[in-house]
Amino acid sequence: MADKSYDVVFVGAGNKALVTAMYLTKYGGLSVGMFEERHELGAGWSSEEPSPGFAGNTCSNNHMAWYHVPVYKDFPEFVDYGARYAHTATTVGTVFDDDTCILQFSAYPDVDPTQERTAELISRFSRKDADTYLELWNNSVNHWYPAMMEWAFTPAKPIREPDAMDRLFMSPDTGVNPHWLLQNPVQLFGSIFEDTHLQVWFHRVIQSWGIAADEPGAGWPALMAELTWLPFSCYVMGGTHALTHAAYRIIYENGGEAFT
Repeated sequence: MADKSYDVVFVGAGNKALVTAMYLTKYGGLSVGMFEERHELGAGWSSEEPSPGFAGNTCSNNHMAWYHVPVYKDFPEFVDYGARYAHTATTVGTVFDDDTCILQFSAYPDVDPTQERTAELISRFSRKDADTYLELWNNSVNHWYPAMMEWAFTPAKPIREPDAMDRLFMSPDTGVNPHWLLQNPVQLFGSIFEDTHLQVWFHRVIQSWGIAADEPGAGWPALMAELTWLPFSCYVMGGTHALTHAAYRIIYENGGEAFT
């Protein structure tokens, strides 16, 4: 290896390094060497086969559909090389002691794009909460999601210039209460929903995400995530490691190499 030389060297070849290397090799024309201490590339994009024919993801299970939008736009061959997603009909469900349940249906066009089906299940517990949910959903579609997309994929603004999320909170038409920035999930969910079933349903999700229910300021990120991320959850066909194979194929075809 002493005679090897590269324009860029990565120590570690996890998923973020793979995506970066895709851009450096294809669009930067740079030679890339990737060195990974594990037996395979990918890190979070890793899968195991605990039983023949069943792929289990060891790090990340479901992904948010919007997260990889630039990659799929810039690398149309990514899909051809196996980076394919599918979605399920529901994203999360909570079963209560009285054998009732609430499901959130996917917001994909072929399932529940307006979230009316989800609201109908909520209405069994509270018509008011069902209407509140639909109002929040419409605000998220028309205001929160566009602001999040602009914020996520735009370089940071100068400190005194409002960015997309700042403008979201400054506008009275977006349905966002500025007090939400200070509230924890218990306070926020309790203030917008009257029925405890719906409050518990929202808490069930953040329990999986590791967001503390009493964490100050965590209420708004939890609410926004459950209305802009979760309804668009999807799953990598064949396991998340399929993304690793697709990414490395692009890197290798454009002059990159990896060593494990």
